Amino acid sequence: MTPDRFIASGGPSDPASWNRYSYTRGDPINRIDPHGLADFSVTGYCYGCSGEGEKDTGGGGGDYGGMQVVNDGPAQRDTGGGQTAPPDPRALLSDAVKRAQEALESEKCQKLFGNKKTRENGFDPATVLGSIADGGTFGRVTFTTDGDPGSTTANGGIPKVSSSSVIIALNTANWDVGNTLYNAETLLHELGHAYDIIHGSGGSVIKSPDDLPSFIPIIGGSKRSLWNDWKVDQDCFGGALGYKKP
Repeated sequence: MTPDRFIASGGPSDPASWNRYSYTRGDPINRIDPHGLADFSVTGYCYGCSGEGEKDTGGGGGDYGGMQVVNDGPAQRDTGGGQTAPPDPRALLSDAVKRAQEALESEKCQKLFGNKKTRENGFDPATVLGSIADGGTFGRVTFTTDGDPGSTTANGGIPKVSSSSVIIALNTANWDVGNTLYNAETLLHELGHAYDIIHGSGGSVIKSPDDLPSFIPIIGGSKRSLWNDWKVDQDCFGGALGYKKP
């Protein structure tokens, strides 16, 4: 048994959330928590999540920071016969992009992508991300139902040599959790890979596990992806997602 690692799922306005070890705030009949990030109504999604709360210092839950833990409103689509379906994953994309771009207003977060010269000359990370999300100059976003939570590949050309755009593929099994902060972190993780692929962007400290030999501790092999998540969480969201350094 481990405590809830997503700090924003607890807040002073909801005493049921103060116990970091309880499952779905003590209501497993009506709520579920499939990813250990935030609980959901059994009839809906945590579709309105849009904040990260304060970092837990060991004394209990952080502040909600405006996060709406459960939203049973327009998150679902009626498929007829009283049945509901998950929201269109693209309906979640704009909120995630907005939250990621807000994080990129921080210089610490910006420094994960390119260098000062490239950021000032056509590779501003917030602009690059917006372009990819909109299917613009720097690439496009697609959705899949299998594989990793996210993956980024060159959209033609040779990575780092002649590639000018990328394809970011997002797995809906993870994306449909509907937590805006989690989705924003996924986007920034993949944006790092995009910078490592697009020629002239200046690269990124976010590296693919395949880019480093597995014998390098912490930063090499399979641990690299975990390190990437931790680094984005620390530098862009102040550790709000609770990722641990591998």
